[in-house]
Amino acid sequence: MPPFKQIYGLDGAMTSGVNLLQGLARMVGMDTLDIPGVTDGLDNNYAAQAVGALEALEEHDLVVIHIEAPDE
Repeated sequence: MPPFKQIYGLDGAMTSGVNLLQGLARMVGMDTLDIPGVTDGLDNNYAAQAVGALEALEEHDLVVIHIEAPDE
């Protein structure tokens, strides 16, 4: 699979508490953000996830924020 950056010209990152999605992000060459408090449940620290994503925008063109809890 071609890297995300090669296809879209953007350097991307993802924040997610779901290992499967972290793996998919890595598979396409995106960085995964390790933000304390980010989980796949209702106890997710949404504020920390948002702050971490905003900080990551200093080094990335795009940051994907995945929130799993609504699926539960």
